[in-house]
Amino acid sequence: MAVKFVSANTYTIGIARLTFAALGSYVMLRKGRGMSSIPFKHWLILLSLGLLFGLHWLTLFLSIKIASASIASIGLSTYGVHLIILGWFFRKNAVTLTDIFAVILAIIGSIIVIPEFTLGNNTTQGICLSVISGFFYASLPIIHQKNPQLSSSVRAFGQFLFALVFFLAFFPLTDWNLDLSDWMGLLFLAVACTFVAHSLWVRVTTVLSTVTTSMISYLVVPVSLLLSHVLLHEPIGISKLSGATLIIIANLVGLSAQWKQNAFMAKA
Repeated sequence: MAVKFVSANTYTIGIARLTFAALGSYVMLRKGRGMSSIPFKHWLILLSLGLLFGLHWLTLFLSIKIASASIASIGLSTYGVHLIILGWFFRKNAVTLTDIFAVILAIIGSIIVIPEFTLGNNTTQGICLSVISGFFYASLPIIHQKNPQLSSSVRAFGQFLFALVFFLAFFPLTDWNLDLSDWMGLLFLAVACTFVAHSLWVRVTTVLSTVTTSMISYLVVPVSLLLSHVLLHEPIGISKLSGATLIIIANLVGLSAQWKQNAFMAKA
């Protein structure tokens, strides 16, 4: 919502948010003497987190700016289906009929939202970008859970720092000629939506299962649809609601099957 509201472009928003978040997390680390706990070999892990996070934000912000906040949230909600696909490749999970059904549902849901099969319209571009963003977003919890030896604050710092380095490559494209409301929006994005929210989310995705975190993240879709309609006056059509519903159902079907399988294996 705030990304769509401010007139600053994608690159300006990314650099402003990440600069504050990186500095804030660095201060927290220095205060807790967490910097000494980062061996050199672990910087590569932090680099991968930052790069994935930067790509996630870049594609998401572009989706919001090109299309809308609600369209971006619908595409991003393919997060759970991406987790299933990543599980096939990296965790060697067996491909089940339920998994295939979930992926097909998500594809149908994405197609329903698209008004026509051409990249010439903003909605199609926005959906494609946000689905790609969902893939990068789904990659982050896997890395966080594989590296619990690094504290949440250290991983948050590395994620912000290297994402900032990634965004700084686009600095020539930034525009800082903003009015007061834009600066207030950037401040809100930097403090509440980045430093506070994402620092907490790093901890959440480490402690809770990917199934639980993905189900929590689906609240973004109905909330963004409602707020976008009320505050930004974005229309809510049947196709948008139907597509969003199918994508969420696909995620719940696929992840609930994995949840039951993991519970069965644990019991065994």
